[in-house]
Amino acid sequence: MRFSWKVTLATLCILVASFSAGSYLLVSLSFRSALEREIGVAQEEMQMLRISYEAVCAAKGVTLEDPFFENRQFQVTTESGRPIYSALSAASDRELLESIDEQSTGYTIRQEKDGIFVHCAGTVSLTDGALYLETVRDITSLFTDRETHYRYYRYLLLAVVAVSGLVLYLLSTWLTRPIRSLRKTAAALAAGGVIVTDTNMALAGVSKPALAKLGGAAYCYMAGPAVAAAAKAAGTTRAVAAMHHAAAAHPGAVFAVGNAPTALFALCDAMEQGDFRPALVIGVPVGFVNVVESKERLMEVCQRLGVPAIAAMGRKGGSSVAAAICNALLYTAAGQLDPAARGW
Repeated sequence: MRFSWKVTLATLCILVASFSAGSYLLVSLSFRSALEREIGVAQEEMQMLRISYEAVCAAKGVTLEDPFFENRQFQVTTESGRPIYSALSAASDRELLESIDEQSTGYTIRQEKDGIFVHCAGTVSLTDGALYLETVRDITSLFTDRETHYRYYRYLLLAVVAVSGLVLYLLSTWLTRPIRSLRKTAAALAAGGVIVTDTNMALAGVSKPALAKLGGAAYCYMAGPAVAAAAKAAGTTRAVAAMHHAAAAHPGAVFAVGNAPTALFALCDAMEQGDFRPALVIGVPVGFVNVVESKERLMEVCQRLGVPAIAAMGRKGGSSVAAAICNALLYTAAGQLDPAARGW
């Protein structure tokens, strides 16, 4: 799987998990708060009714056999379970009634055929005994609203996944461009590519066993007589002449510069003035004179022309760094990133 896809899928999974968990918690907390509010209202209604009837019954001397309870919109039963009055469709909940005493009230949430209800119960004390007072409050709308919210969040989640997936894919594709460029360079080396260095020191550091395994080659033209003559004739440095010679001989090679800033300037000129497009330019010269400027120009030219480049920005670098970068690419191409695969 491509690295950009891995980044996209991993980030998308985290986003979906976070959004799903957040949405579930938000809806659940909102539902729980509304449910607790409805239960509180139901209990308050039942308590007010209970206190009112206790006061009325006490004032009027109402007894268990009194017709005072007729035509009231609630349910009243005796301690033995005998119904005195009922205007509710729900049956009496004996477990609920047994769980309360004269000083407490209770409730249960019941699901009936026609909805979901809060069933509240309390006691009414009379002169000759006690009654159980039961009320019911319809809370079906709370559960309906919760399902509606869940459905809306599922739709929103799908929209977020679609938009975020596209944005993340484009972003990860853009961010992983350098990795894809290096992968192409490694593939070119695996097919027997060529490496050109600006110094013999860098050339000596390039892994010859890895090159041999891939069928590749590495060259440095700095010390060649023809390069020296060309530099003298043009009034330039051997590094510049060596790069011009290598660009003509190996236009698709990997160029590794770890010492001479002028070599980088020469490569930039060659890319801007013609069709020269190397597989990769490694720009890691070390020092002070024109070092920073050469690396900055290399990156500007390579980004503008779409040529892969690796640069150690600033004044640090060196031939050993150039060789190390070349070897990392060779080991990747040869499948020898593990030192054990190289016999170490």
